[in-house]
Amino acid sequence: MPFPSRARRLFQETVAFLEESAHWDRMSIIRWQEERLGSLLAMAAKKVPYYRRLFADSGIRADEVTLKTMRNIPFLTREIVEQQFDRLVAEGTPNRQKEYFTTGGSTGVPLRFYVDFSRTNTLREAFFHRMWGWVGYKPWERGAILRGIPIDSDNPDAYFDYDVLSNKLLLSSYHIRPDWLHRLYTILVEFAPRSLQAYPSAATPLAQHIVDEKLPPIPSLRLILCGSENIYQWQREIIEEAFHCRVFSWYGHSENVLLAGECEKGHAYHAFSEHGVLELIRPDGSVIEGPGEVGEIVGTGFINDIMPFIRYRTGDQASYAKGDCACGRPYPRLERIDGRLQELIVTSDGRYISMTAINMHTDIFNQVRQFQFEQSEKGRLIMHIVRKPSFSDADKQKILQVLHTKMGKAMDITIDFVEHIKPTQRGKHRFLLQHLPVKFSD
Repeated sequence: MPFPSRARRLFQETVAFLEESAHWDRMSIIRWQEERLGSLLAMAAKKVPYYRRLFADSGIRADEVTLKTMRNIPFLTREIVEQQFDRLVAEGTPNRQKEYFTTGGSTGVPLRFYVDFSRTNTLREAFFHRMWGWVGYKPWERGAILRGIPIDSDNPDAYFDYDVLSNKLLLSSYHIRPDWLHRLYTILVEFAPRSLQAYPSAATPLAQHIVDEKLPPIPSLRLILCGSENIYQWQREIIEEAFHCRVFSWYGHSENVLLAGECEKGHAYHAFSEHGVLELIRPDGSVIEGPGEVGEIVGTGFINDIMPFIRYRTGDQASYAKGDCACGRPYPRLERIDGRLQELIVTSDGRYISMTAINMHTDIFNQVRQFQFEQSEKGRLIMHIVRKPSFSDADKQKILQVLHTKMGKAMDITIDFVEHIKPTQRGKHRFLLQHLPVKFSD
């Protein structure tokens, strides 16, 4: 992607640093993390009202905190971010520097936050450049993207578009249906991409079609990059069988606290220590040290100082992998990540749309306390909403407009206002209650 000159310099400097730090030993990484953590906490104590009060009330001295003693800092939750939103922003941050995000995530509990308009996005690009570079991805090469990119939801022929700047074929994940799969396969063969970026839930039906119809693999394709959803082992197997190349998966989220990805040598996720501090915790809040035990992922992010998330509870689950990776890189590794579930809705014309693609990074959630989708009939979707007091009819119309833009006329959407949305037996909030026989997990 093209960068302004200042962002380009930051990108190049960060890539050079990341290429060097990947060869450090573990103790060097820990020393660097503690230094970066110290500067982050010092900034937060000085400029962020929420942390200034929290540290004072908790008796925490930012200049004395280590990776071990940071466990004394209380956790940050989505609810606290919502309640303390204004007090979590660093004082003196110019408005032009703040980029506003809202997301429903995988739980239906809206979250809003700011990122540094230029710096955060540039740093994130640098991390992806290194992570995908390990597995052979070259950003200037011809590639295809099968993710939540709305092209024209109401046009049945609007399957794809081409982005000349990035040399990428943009494919609609909103048109996944049996009668389109062969056309999608033909388009990919003709375009001849070297890489495919995809939601697992979008790549799987295409792979199944290739296997069922005994079609040859796409000759040009050499790697598949999957993210934003869990990838199940059965999906990985069928995708690799169909395309005759390896699937590489990565884990991250809009909040930018952690990033982890597979390397060329294994299937565990390297959690990049330069991006943030990773912790796994038990239900009682105690920290997990060794491999094998599943806990909640907690992250402290290093790439967004204007609204720092310190010891942020992601709600995702994982365990540490055993041993060291054959690649020799010094990062802690995760396995069994239980993050965003694959949840699919069915349109009246038989399309399957991943709810990951419906996740809205706009301001439409500002007046929503919680929401959940429910489907019992093809082409019909109910959105249950717990409103904030200031919710208006204009907010309702804005939500419907955005949803119809993404899903098209083949989905009838009804908004149902409720007082409470019941969690699952495990205490989680589901993004979608799907009553149709749609397979989205193993």
